[in-house]
Amino acid sequence: MKWVYIILLGASWGIFGLRLGRAIWLGRFREVLSRRIWLQVFLGMVAFTFFGQAAEQILDSAFLGRPITLYIKSIALLGMVYLYYLTLRDIDSNADRYRYLHGLGLGTIISFSLIFGYYFWFPAVPEYDFRLVMIAYRETVMCIFIVAALLPNSWMFLQHERVSSMKIRHAASIMCCIGYLLTSVGSISAGILVLLGHYEPIEALIQIFLLPMYFVAVGFLIMLLPHRFFAVADYPLKLWIYWRLRRVEQRIHRLGNIQDLHLEQSMSILRPQNLELAMYRSLIFILDYHALIRTVPEGKVLYNQIQQIVRSDKSYADLVSEITKLI
Repeated sequence: MKWVYIILLGASWGIFGLRLGRAIWLGRFREVLSRRIWLQVFLGMVAFTFFGQAAEQILDSAFLGRPITLYIKSIALLGMVYLYYLTLRDIDSNADRYRYLHGLGLGTIISFSLIFGYYFWFPAVPEYDFRLVMIAYRETVMCIFIVAALLPNSWMFLQHERVSSMKIRHAASIMCCIGYLLTSVGSISAGILVLLGHYEPIEALIQIFLLPMYFVAVGFLIMLLPHRFFAVADYPLKLWIYWRLRRVEQRIHRLGNIQDLHLEQSMSILRPQNLELAMYRSLIFILDYHALIRTVPEGKVLYNQIQQIVRSDKSYADLVSEITKLI
């Protein structure tokens, strides 16, 4: 598992660095929302880097063994979900239903800073106990953010997304949320056991619930990948749909004796970045000109089939799917 973590970490930082450099080069840091999203990703990368107690000990050794890494990782995680809440607040018309997250996020970050600052100077309890209790505190707040805002909105985005490549990202976000919730069960339980004075099952409990964190790492890596990476994987399906739309379009050309109005007939239309527009253009032609084929028997049948689909009030994706079945 150690090598899996190292590979995932190296790949994540590499992709993050390349995409960040490209974003800066293209001037995408001018908008507040863009800067906020990149800061969320950076904080997530910081937390991912210090995943596990072994990684924490490397930096802690430079600070006389004090749990400075746990503090940095905790503030990074809390800051990440708080910034995500701020992003949702700007784009979600129903954000008032979880407005309490604003005070919870700021209050937790401030309280963490005060508690850790006091512990650095006056370590009144063993570090082992302090670490597990603070992790339980952090994970409880993280779970509230995930259950109240992150997971429901990720699910909503997945349900409304029509671009297959973007659906993969939303699914990866859901995988991150669920994996983190499962891992948090072990962390919160360990903190409760410390408060109750039952230390025996703690290590076994942590190890059992640590495994879902690797799903979080994989999901995070998927979300870092550029959109075009998944678009290439989706290309054969889109090409197949476009070919079927063109078949219906050509039937309308023939039955209605309509001149081919396509302005672009070169192979450039089949490039991944142009194919979505080509599909849309074929669909619009079918909807605009199918009324002209009613004068012939075969055309009247096709016209009635298209009218039945149009009147059913389907979404864009369902409309395309139904029309491609008419060839």
